[in-house]
Amino acid sequence: MKKPVKILVGLAAVVIVVVGAAVLGARLYLTKDRVLGWVVPPLEARLHRKVVVADAGGGLTGLYLDGLDVRPEGAPEPLVAVDRLRVRWNLWALLAGRVEILEVRLVAPRIHVVRLADGRLDIDDLLAPAGAAGQAAEPPGPSGTPSAGAGGGLDLVVALFALENGRVAFEDRAAVPPRTWVLDDIDSTVSGFSLDRPVAFTLSALLPGGREARFRSEGEVNLATGDLSAKLWVDPVSLVSLNPLLGPDPVFSGGIAELDASVSGRLEGEVRAEGGARVAGLRLGAGDRAGEAGDVEARFKATYDPGQGVATLAGLDVTAAGQELHVEGRAERLEDRPQITFSLTSPRLQADPLLALLPGEEAGAPAGRDEPRADETGPETVSAPAVDVTGDIAVDRLEAGGAVLETVRAHVELDHGQLRLDPVSAVVYGGDLDAGVTADLGRPGPPFTARASLAGTRVGKLLAGLDPKLAGVLTGDLSATVDAEGSGGDLDALNATVQAEVQDGKLVEHPLVGEFSRLFGTRDLEKVAFYSLAVDAAAEDGRARVKRLVLRGKDIQATGTGTVGLTGDRPLDLRLAVAVPRRLTAKLVKNPVVLDAVTDDQGWSRLPLLLQGTAAAPRYALDAKRLAQLAAKPLQDRAEKLLGDKVPGGGEVKKLIEKLPGTPFGN
Repeated sequence: MKKPVKILVGLAAVVIVVVGAAVLGARLYLTKDRVLGWVVPPLEARLHRKVVVADAGGGLTGLYLDGLDVRPEGAPEPLVAVDRLRVRWNLWALLAGRVEILEVRLVAPRIHVVRLADGRLDIDDLLAPAGAAGQAAEPPGPSGTPSAGAGGGLDLVVALFALENGRVAFEDRAAVPPRTWVLDDIDSTVSGFSLDRPVAFTLSALLPGGREARFRSEGEVNLATGDLSAKLWVDPVSLVSLNPLLGPDPVFSGGIAELDASVSGRLEGEVRAEGGARVAGLRLGAGDRAGEAGDVEARFKATYDPGQGVATLAGLDVTAAGQELHVEGRAERLEDRPQITFSLTSPRLQADPLLALLPGEEAGAPAGRDEPRADETGPETVSAPAVDVTGDIAVDRLEAGGAVLETVRAHVELDHGQLRLDPVSAVVYGGDLDAGVTADLGRPGPPFTARASLAGTRVGKLLAGLDPKLAGVLTGDLSATVDAEGSGGDLDALNATVQAEVQDGKLVEHPLVGEFSRLFGTRDLEKVAFYSLAVDAAAEDGRARVKRLVLRGKDIQATGTGTVGLTGDRPLDLRLAVAVPRRLTAKLVKNPVVLDAVTDDQGWSRLPLLLQGTAAAPRYALDAKRLAQLAAKPLQDRAEKLLGDKVPGGGEVKKLIEKLPGTPFGN
């Protein structure tokens, strides 16, 4: 063997021996106990929890921990658990003064956080702000360099950070019933981790409630400058699979949702998000109560500034059930309450398709009051919204239940549970609407006050829009004012005053008109044309008290007072004074003497009527007592004229008339 070869072989042998000895020495030095001594005490001191490691070890190029378990004393679930933690580094770079980590790999890490029944988190002690113990947080170093405490100027590079099959669970014991949210099968990679240049990352996880869809993200972050950019996706997910996370009652009975978005900004500064979401076949509710299926699509632009605690919605465009709307807004926290301001605009909204998405009523639910009375619910308070809202709504055309409102404008304020919708304005079938509503959402009902005025509305189109059965019943131009207060939909608790007038209209094809015409035995009154129909009424105890009813028309005039039930099955009780031409009265009053007595010089016959029954089945009748009183004076005057000085004094003639045989209607 030549001498150079022998030298090389000898050197190789020396290197092998040295490396072998170093590896063996490192393994002998990095024993389980020594590694645990480096890891366990600092973790227990920092986390204030028991730390257990099943196995540990290492060598010249890395170390590992197996079976890491961190949990409070006696807790059934660990706060943090890891099947295996493996760290590998570049030995030669370390010898050269650089910390170059080749790989950090976490296998099956698990985090379990609990919100206790009193609302506290079991990690509240770990979330204390920096500096709470009197230590100020160290400011970061200049851009592109680590801070002074980063290890004496050593460069730190991590070639690959990998997280495999992770799991994050949030157990909410304060919810009723208790629920647990889980992100499962979490995978993440960070490539080329560094403190002074952009770092690429990926993240994915199975969504809670099922294994139909995965959340995915990829992007890069620069820890030196704090710059962040990323893209987010949610693969199509069945909304039904999310029901167990939302409470005991199913929220969704159908729908497939997906999301794509981009995020950019700074880790400790303003973050911008832009993207879109789509839901196909959305159905809310379950079983017979499920709403109709519909599609929803949204595009959004938003920013969030964590330093100011302000989120701004630069634009949200939503298409739902064929409807389009645009929303802008801002949210911030003031005095420990979220404050939201918004504006909502839409060229056209149809309320019925949107309402059809909502759950229906319970089958067999009792009709009547929508809310229980306070004495049925216990304390006279409910959970008021924990957010304050101010906003403006502008809809060019709003269609609801067949009715059409144009140029709808409204201002909304919600302040500590006090809702104020005022002013509200719109054009309603050619007339101007001005209205306002206030409600206390912190009390059952809720109790409310409301005002509204209409001027020049075509009442025929309004009634047809509200109920097709009322099409053609009443025409004319309506002006009205309403002031009301009540509690929810409880008609018995409603107190209101109404003043309304319809001008130049007709009343046709309604039981009130049909029965009136039949009373006189003629078809001439089946259509009542009038110059004006005015009503002054007040509602209380489930009834409307008519203070004044005045009808002025070509062939009929009437005044009236009485009560009207606020629902179709409640009785009518009105006393009317009706004036019709003599030729029509003659069909009802056969006695010519009485007919002459109730007819004036212009040919109007005035009759007292009683209107009873219900609005759907009214009953008219002549008021005999009032008719006798009405006819007595003309008859007395006529008797005095005919008999002269033979007329008994005082009221004797009236008494004699009342004693005449038969009734004033036929004999």
